[in-house]
Amino acid sequence: MRASRWKGRGVKRAVRFRLRWLGWLLLAAVPFLSPSPSPRLPLGTFADEPAPIVARLATPAATTTGAGSPGAAPGALDGLGSLSTPRFVLRFGRGLDEQARVLAAKAEKDLDDLQRLLGPAPGPTVELRLVANAREMARVSPPDDPPPSWATGVTYGGRSLILLSALSPRSGRFVPLPAVMRHELAHLVTDRIVKGHPLPRWLDEGIALWAAGDDYAGRSEELLDAALRDKLLPLERISRGYPADPDLVPLAYAQSVDIVMYLTDTYGRAPLRRLLREVGEGKGFREAVLDTYGTSVARLEDDWREGIRVWYRWVPALVSGTTLWALISFLLAWAYLKQRQRRRELYARWDREEEAAERAARPAPRWPDPDPKPHGGIRLPLSAEPKGKAPLVFHDGRYHTLH
Repeated sequence: MRASRWKGRGVKRAVRFRLRWLGWLLLAAVPFLSPSPSPRLPLGTFADEPAPIVARLATPAATTTGAGSPGAAPGALDGLGSLSTPRFVLRFGRGLDEQARVLAAKAEKDLDDLQRLLGPAPGPTVELRLVANAREMARVSPPDDPPPSWATGVTYGGRSLILLSALSPRSGRFVPLPAVMRHELAHLVTDRIVKGHPLPRWLDEGIALWAAGDDYAGRSEELLDAALRDKLLPLERISRGYPADPDLVPLAYAQSVDIVMYLTDTYGRAPLRRLLREVGEGKGFREAVLDTYGTSVARLEDDWREGIRVWYRWVPALVSGTTLWALISFLLAWAYLKQRQRRRELYARWDREEEAAERAARPAPRWPDPDPKPHGGIRLPLSAEPKGKAPLVFHDGRYHTLH
């Protein structure tokens, strides 16, 4: 009985154990499987993508010709609805009433938050133009400075004008308008603080991403890949603009926000505010960096790169084949020993159960009575025995007198 019980249960345990081993092996093989390459998209960005595509346009022509008057082609703003707050005027296209109300309720708070973070940025009323798509955004833009066709948000700092598209020009899906608006407002606040003086593209874009609370969800992957292959972009390359190669644009965004986060984490936020203020006072960017951080832009870049290398130094060791197989071997050995221990404990418990069952089925032993009883083997209570001189015998339930 015990052998058959062990055999049935043992087979089940062995099958489960082998299936676990197979699962561990399949899990370990996942990192080595190369998925089919998916096409890289030129810019990353919308409601279902890492970060909004935005642009900041403040060309000299836009700044001089449009100062104090945003401007648009004749009749371009006809038919747009309008909402006003103390510091904003929102113009919106048909069917965007609800989105406009949401933005109007959020714009004042976002502007206050960004000024607390970056510094005071007084200026004229900001005009927000919200339209359905990129084509409509181009129609309501200043005629002398149209927005890029790929953008969902554009800031004209000198004009105090922000354009927003509700739909992605690439996917046709709705974009997260509050996040895009906050990003554009960060550009506007930065531009007002520096008073139109030029900033490197990586700093301007990095500050907007950081201040807007968007740390670019894909940056860790982009930075990890570039750091492992030693393919980080030199900051000088992304100072005037981002690369023309669309595959490098996500990395440029990632580096921009990461170096700004490095500056704020290492030196605090006050030096960054001072840097913007000194640039706004007319000091050159490199000179302002030297006065603010006590070092050059090149040295800051070297320190940031070293931090990136230290941070990701453990990754090659973990993803190397030797380390992975050593870890797999250890886990398999540990699982095997753990399974053996559980099996021994299970067999011991079965032994105890079998012994208990056998003891329960065994009849109770009949031991001789150590205190034999008179009167036919039945002890009677003293009060029950009849009293008399003649001897009595109890037999068949009756007393008999011996003669």
